[in-house]
Amino acid sequence: MILMRISIKGLGISGLYLYERLKQSGFDVTAFDVRRRDFYIPCAYATNFNLMKPFMSRIGIDFDNYVLFRSETITMSGENGSEIEFPSAGLVTFDRNGLQRDMMNRIEMETETKADLVVDATGISRSYLGRINGDLTYYTKEYLTDHVIHRDFYFLFLNRGVGYLWEFPLDRGHFHVGIGSIRRDDLNRIDRYNRIRITGRRIRMKPLFEVASIGNIVGIGESVGTVSPLTGEGILPSIESAELLYQAISDKSDPNEAIRLYLKKLNTSFSHYYKLSDFVRKVQTGKLLRPSNIRYASLITKDMKHFGIDFSLGKAVRALIQ
Repeated sequence: MILMRISIKGLGISGLYLYERLKQSGFDVTAFDVRRRDFYIPCAYATNFNLMKPFMSRIGIDFDNYVLFRSETITMSGENGSEIEFPSAGLVTFDRNGLQRDMMNRIEMETETKADLVVDATGISRSYLGRINGDLTYYTKEYLTDHVIHRDFYFLFLNRGVGYLWEFPLDRGHFHVGIGSIRRDDLNRIDRYNRIRITGRRIRMKPLFEVASIGNIVGIGESVGTVSPLTGEGILPSIESAELLYQAISDKSDPNEAIRLYLKKLNTSFSHYYKLSDFVRKVQTGKLLRPSNIRYASLITKDMKHFGIDFSLGKAVRALIQ
């Protein structure tokens, strides 16, 4: 049997993971990224250790070697002064720059290759799938700093659910602080922090699973919107989308059949993102406390726990209405 030739465009976390899965399974796969290998990644560097470790183990990486800080207690607050704490359910920060640099150093990039299947892993740019109308992106601004108010994970949720500010511990007395918001004007809220390094980008906050392929091109990760509409977490969801494509390619030798199977898996696994998007829109339009929103309760709790937070919606609502 002749294996299909696969070309991965973009080597963020999802592209790198997919490359390793395919390469280690004997597939004919190439990869390319326009960015320098020492590119500094705009990211909050937080994920769920309990879910991330098994994925990394599948490609021969010990994730423990990259963990910077293991959370014990997560503090969430609102602009009204309310504050609530939740236990960690695996939330950590990790050296994403080091991890991806080590993974990328295994790859000899090939710029132009003929392929039966092209994977768009270029993130927000969708360089191969193309831009679409009706996309939704938030602004982010991020600092590496050596001074914060909170010593463990901290979230400040902005009014009307337009975004949040965060303080995440790293190591050696360093912290990653940032803000993500649908409003550009909110970005100056972190300017009071001491700044060692600054970065930022736009982040896609809308699932695009209905436009996840065109011809023999198929997307994974942020290019198709695998970013939680609730938390903005995209690391694990992007890896999970890459794993779904790997499974589809492993099951189907025909590229078109593999794409169809992948799209089915993608929609099944991430259909709740559409519902979470609906919930966020309701919050942003002042409809948070409507009784009908109870239908989102289990999805919200599940998404928070997937991120690594032992979240209780009832506890959060009680704090909100005090």
